[in-house]
Amino acid sequence: DINVSSDYDISSLITIKEGQIFRSKEFVSIKNNIIGKLMKEGYCSYDLDSKAYVDLETHKVNVHFNLKKGDVCTFGKLTVKGLETIDDSVVISRVRAREGERFSTDRIQDTYDALYDLETFDHISVKHDRKFYNVVPVEVTGTEIARPWYFTSDIDYTSSDGFRISAGVKRTNFMGNAKSIGLELTYSRIDEGAEINYFVPALFKVSDYYIDLESRIGYSEFQYEGFTEQKGYAEASLSYNDEKWNVNAGLAIENIDILARNTLATPNVQAENFLPIYPFLRFSYDNRDSKIHPRYGYYLGGMVAYGLPYDDEKESSYLKYGLEGKAVYSFTDLTFLAIAKAGIV
Repeated sequence: DINVSSDYDISSLITIKEGQIFRSKEFVSIKNNIIGKLMKEGYCSYDLDSKAYVDLETHKVNVHFNLKKGDVCTFGKLTVKGLETIDDSVVISRVRAREGERFSTDRIQDTYDALYDLETFDHISVKHDRKFYNVVPVEVTGTEIARPWYFTSDIDYTSSDGFRISAGVKRTNFMGNAKSIGLELTYSRIDEGAEINYFVPALFKVSDYYIDLESRIGYSEFQYEGFTEQKGYAEASLSYNDEKWNVNAGLAIENIDILARNTLATPNVQAENFLPIYPFLRFSYDNRDSKIHPRYGYYLGGMVAYGLPYDDEKESSYLKYGLEGKAVYSFTDLTFLAIAKAGIV
């Protein structure tokens, strides 16, 4: 017999049925799944009584689930401990378990993901094991990374481009506060490049929003059919990130030299210099259940750039924009993904 008394719908979580073989491992798993869903939905003050009464003579088991979900819990005060070179504001900017908002273990996991994305910590703990009248305080403790240098390298081959070699070095927690600086190099038969990037998290705060600084400067050379493009570029932007939104706005400048090599292949291409300068806005909204292995949800992303007319004789202003959408849906073990993109200059 299976008896359920609950003020919260757990029917989909009770996978055992009458007449099946009873396995204690599955019974414990059901209990854990019920607790996991309650905590995910914000019910941290639940009262769950689950028992399995075994009759050894008749070889039958009576299972009882008695649940009272209790009141909705909220996150309480945040405290940061254990860090020496990183200000509390940097950690707070990545905490998704915000004071006063509805409690959810998803927000705890989002906090872990955002903090580890900084690549600055050897260890992070987001403690939420205390409760005061349905209010759950959050305590973040951690240690800075002991080996802050990262080296990467890669070699690949395609039939069109031949071998491509890339290498990079990155210094995390550069001069403290989770800043990072890196160098990336690439080389192949048709292109080569070098780029230096610099990142500052939580540069300043506007209301309750922490703003990051992203910047990069570099050089690239690309061999097109009939001509070569040599480009130096620099870009700086301010960005805001949370568990769903990513907004990035800034200014970019490029110094492009076009060098004609084969006028027969490209008769309309002449040696010339261009200096495009353009403010831009990039944004995305991610409502998928997971950024790594999504099964449900949707994603929207877009960009807008406006080219400034720096030379009346050679250049005019232009508007460039694009939009991308993704939809994910899973049915049993199959996951379907639809993607649409549109853009125009």
